[in-house]
Amino acid sequence: MPEWVKYWLEGGVRAVETLDTHEGRRVFISRNEGGNFNALTQWAKWFSPELDFPRMAASRIESRFLFGVSHPDSVYGDFFVTLIRAASDAPWIGAVKEDFFWIRREFYPVEDEDVFFETGDYTPPLAEDWEFLILVTIDEDLFASQLDAVFRTVRPSPPPTRDQVSAANRVIERFFDGF
Repeated sequence: MPEWVKYWLEGGVRAVETLDTHEGRRVFISRNEGGNFNALTQWAKWFSPELDFPRMAASRIESRFLFGVSHPDSVYGDFFVTLIRAASDAPWIGAVKEDFFWIRREFYPVEDEDVFFETGDYTPPLAEDWEFLILVTIDEDLFASQLDAVFRTVRPSPPPTRDQVSAANRVIERFFDGF
């Protein structure tokens, strides 16, 4: 198992970013799981940083803005939705697909719990599924400059209130703390 997968399983993306091999880079992990190995293999094969990274970036930006906020629409107004849309549509450059790895899991699905609990001897057939992980990295300075450009292009309509602008600016000013 690659070291980055071990770190991701133990501590998520931020843990992977602590590896020396990713110094000066932002790390993103794309994850997909299911029971069809061939379909997941095709997904990994056709994964494209140029096409798939914008949504990965938008998702992580969204998570950062949602941290500690239960109602982002009222806290940030239309700025929030406009920002996520802008990040998803932005032409991010410099993202690189570094590696991918899959994990096979076997489990006993409980299809009919009543049979199991009544008889105590029901053993469903063994099932399996797979979790595919794709490691994508981007230079942290390049990511920060592109993110700054996204922030500058956001023009929500209707414009946010003064409190909403203040709330968004607080996150932007400390954006990479805990990112």
